[in-house]
Amino acid sequence: MKINSFGHVGLTVRNLEKSLDFYVGVLGFKLHYPPELVTDEKEGWCILERAGVTHRRCGIKIGDGCYIELVELNKPVEVEPAAPANTLGSAHISLKVDDINEWYEKLKADGIHFTSEPLPFETGRGSAYWTIFRDPDGITIELMQNPK
Repeated sequence: MKINSFGHVGLTVRNLEKSLDFYVGVLGFKLHYPPELVTDEKEGWCILERAGVTHRRCGIKIGDGCYIELVELNKPVEVEPAAPANTLGSAHISLKVDDINEWYEKLKADGIHFTSEPLPFETGRGSAYWTIFRDPDGITIELMQNPK
């Protein structure tokens, strides 16, 4: 018995179209599967353990075999704000980039606010770099550049 691979990351978002504009339009991901409405009662229960929950979802492809599933919950559910980094169970998405400074400047020009400029950290193979920003729903995203 073993776990074969990483499946996907699922993110709850307020507005599917706004999130698609960000992840596809700004970050350049590709659509993996288009938005679809899910009304299956069992699936709604599985997500929130509540009856009557419907949702819309779509997938965006990050790289070979990796994708993010964006989920927009519909009534009767109110979506809570993203958890701050000091909340138990909070998570972030880390994206490996080829040139962190180019991405930093591009995203700043697109109006993205970063917590800092790219910061170095030393590894056994040289300096790596990282920085943090948030998506339109406050979900934490890290850019990471491995040593060259």
